[in-house]
Amino acid sequence: MLDLSLVEVEKAIEATRIGPTESVPACFPEVSIDSRTIQPGQAFFCIKGVRHDGHKFISAALERGAAVIVVSARSEGTNPVDNCIFLEVEDTTRALQQLSALVRSRWGGPIVAITGSMGKTTTKHFIAAVTGAGRTVHQTPGNFNNEFGLPLSLLALESHHQLAILELGMNHAGEIRRLGQICSPNYAVLTNVAPVHLEFFEDLNGIAEAKGEILETLQEPATLFYNIDDPLIRKLALRHRAESVSFGFDESAEYRVASYAAENLESTQVTITGAQEVLELVVPFSGRHVLYNLVAAVAVASKLGMTPESIRRSMAGLHLLPMRGQAKKLRGFTLWDDSYNSNPAAVASVLETIRDLSSYSRKIIVLADMLELGRKTEELHYGVGTKVAECRPDLLITVGEASLHIGRGAIDQGLPTNSTRHFDDAASAAEYLEQTLRPGDLLLVKGSRGMQLDRIVRKLEGDPS
Repeated sequence: MLDLSLVEVEKAIEATRIGPTESVPACFPEVSIDSRTIQPGQAFFCIKGVRHDGHKFISAALERGAAVIVVSARSEGTNPVDNCIFLEVEDTTRALQQLSALVRSRWGGPIVAITGSMGKTTTKHFIAAVTGAGRTVHQTPGNFNNEFGLPLSLLALESHHQLAILELGMNHAGEIRRLGQICSPNYAVLTNVAPVHLEFFEDLNGIAEAKGEILETLQEPATLFYNIDDPLIRKLALRHRAESVSFGFDESAEYRVASYAAENLESTQVTITGAQEVLELVVPFSGRHVLYNLVAAVAVASKLGMTPESIRRSMAGLHLLPMRGQAKKLRGFTLWDDSYNSNPAAVASVLETIRDLSSYSRKIIVLADMLELGRKTEELHYGVGTKVAECRPDLLITVGEASLHIGRGAIDQGLPTNSTRHFDDAASAAEYLEQTLRPGDLLLVKGSRGMQLDRIVRKLEGDPS
């Protein structure tokens, strides 16, 4: 974190100090919102979330040596103690965001903010990997992309960082606007709009409008990178009056995936054309949906001044993150681990790749419930089932109550009933798969995070937990 005085922070977060006037730290310390991770001398923000209230862990933070504790006004347990300063604020979440906005302003470097329904984390990872050649890049750790995670990402900025790549997530209208106001991005990447969080929106147009809030917060040079193949994203781009750069597969895209070919999941030959360059690449992964993340990274890197040759070199160590499309060789079969999350559009993209692969003896697909789809839950699961049937897997395994509709859709579309199996939970499916898989098989595992399909992956990898 950048050096900030206690007085500066008190003013930024509108705090009232309670505690000793002696032994005041010269600089405001590193921040944590989890009492279990507090290190001596750090600051603890008592965040009140849906499941936990940080104020209940003040004593734990004190025991671990917190030097500053930020609390909501009128909270209990804020009596002065030796060697610890309490800062009272109206709202601790807002205070955390105010502090992070101060850090962003003081740092002053360029920020790339990524939002969309799918592929945010992979796009962030690719952009950071490519642009990190020759510059010091800071990126959102993991998927720290919400009202708590984004501020913590900003607080980790250091003076030596030359570029920040941040991920912005949401499940309600207004969240992207607030996150954008906190991080004041110079560049925005809009990946796509898909039926994700439909439980909280009327339709896809509502999701698109919520994603488009990022445009209101862009700072000069205010460049938008957008997926031209997505009609709702394209419509948003028309409203952006500053510079816009398109990417995708469409012939009109400024940065375009002109061709690609994959014989298996471990290698894809890709040709990307840009404003003045043609990139011939071989990347160690597969899937049309991942190539959107790749071409977005090329577009951003080019805009930031990287040459085609430097981009090509930076691709040498590119890889996918765990549970986001990794291909693993296990006891003669191939596991495609895409177990981190799922939605109807993401499944459709993966199934398209599965359909075109021909180097495996059997194709086995494991799909679990897709969450937060609201009243369209049954309809969208059934639709996924019809797409499963189109790629003719040798075996479809469904996990969870809603996924029963996936199986029904697949059978109605012609998949033989004896080619389907259903399980109530991931553990039961894992036990079945251990007995079923054979050398030469391809196994896809994909489902919403809450369905814990990573338990299948761990079981097949030999982890008994």
